[in-house]
Amino acid sequence: IPMCAFERSEKGMIFFMKIVNIPRFILFLVIIMFVISLCTNILTKTVLSASPIEYETVVVAEGDTLWSIAMNLEGNISENVYQIKKINHLNNSMIYVGQELQIPVTNG
Repeated sequence: IPMCAFERSEKGMIFFMKIVNIPRFILFLVIIMFVISLCTNILTKTVLSASPIEYETVVVAEGDTLWSIAMNLEGNISENVYQIKKINHLNNSMIYVGQELQIPVTNG
């Protein structure tokens, strides 16, 4: 038994949907709403459980490079350089003595 049927209008180009089995259609809507609610709940818990990132201010000293600063962090050095540039809105890898950089702090 189909849940919906399509009927052609007299004009020939427009189709109308007619609900044939109302209880089955309502069950379908309830299941869809349940799935959406479940997905929303899971995504909300994932986002809210993520711990906020803490930052430490580092003052660039003579001889420092983004690479040398990133080497002192945990994880992939290239990814660390990318993150430092992104956090500090740097367009390139040029840093200057006395410049303050925000560095992500890992809690581990």
